[in-house]
Formats: sequence, C-alpha cells, structure tokens
Amino acid sequence: MTRYAAPPGPHILISLDPGGKRRDGSSCGVAVWLASTAGPSELLAAGHVPAGEIAAFIDSAVGVRLDGLPRAWIVEAPHIRGDRHATRRGVDALKRTIARLRRGRTGGSTWRTVRPSSWKGNVPKDIHHRRVLRVLAPAEVARANLGALDPDAPGYQHDTADGVALGAWALGRTGRGGVAGR
Repeated sequence: MTRYAAPPGPHILISLDPGGKRRDGSSCGVAVWLASTAGPSELLAAGHVPAGEIAAFIDSAVGVRLDGLPRAWIVEAPHIRGDRHATRRGVDALKRTIARLRRGRTGGSTWRTVRPSSWKGNVPKDIHHRRVLRVLAPAEVARANLGALDPDAPGYQHDTADGVALGAWALGRTGRGGVAGR
C-alpha cells in the first residue's frame, strides 16, 4: 500500500523533510528509496543535505544501475503549529526551498506534500524514530549517515530520521506515528 502517486513498477521514492537553516543555507532530511508497487522497498541512502546538493545526493544514491527509473517525491508540508514552534518567516523560507526543489526535479516525476499530522501524528520524535528503526534492515540503517537515525546516537539528525520515517510511512512499512505496518 503506497501513500503517494507511485509510478507502475520499480521507481525511486524521494522522501524529504525540509529542515532549518545552517551556515551553508537551507538543508533537508532526505531519504532515497528503491521502491516497487509489486515488491519490497529498500532504503538506498539518507542524510541531512543542503538544498542545493539534493539532486547530486539523489544521483549518487541511485547510481548508474538505477538511473532512468521514474521518480516520485513525498515531501512534508511545512506549517505553523499551534505551539508556534515554527515562525511565519521560517515556514515561508522552507516553502521557497521546497518550491525550488519542485521546479528542479526530473521531468515526469510525481510530487505529493503531506502534513506532519498525517504521518507522524503527535508522537514525540524520539519514540517515533525508534519505532521506524525497528522496521529497517541493518543494511538500510548503515546507509544513513552514522547514527543519524538513532535518537540515542551522537550523530542523531532528526530531519534525516524524519525523511526516512516519511518514506517508510509512504511505502506502508509503518503506519501513522511509526507503528509497524501490516
């Protein structure tokens, strides 16, 4: 069961959680998956990537062997939460970054944005990310930046873990809040 506009057959799913500002500009949690509507999915790469380097990150993860497969994007839609954690200016900056990425994506790729409440629910990040880690194979966890997905690791990066969690939800590997999928 997919929760995005999946092309038929094997394809590349890019799940993206727009992140905050770094000294080098906007960055996002990005996960690149090899997916198929007929078989199991596989996490190819995950990282916290400056927006201007996302296309190169995807190309590196896909490599020559999978180049040419259709691509589908699922992106967290930034919004102002009730607790005002995100400011209007911050949300507007994230929306501009997302708009640039959408315009720059490969022709023919699909695009879907989802609100965090649709896939995260209100589960605290650390609990949610630990749940998602349980549905990933050890080889998939190893493909992320060292410790990026583990809330207890020194290299933990919540935007990267959110990008992976969004992809796992989109592929039906987890349900809302990171609970194990069917």
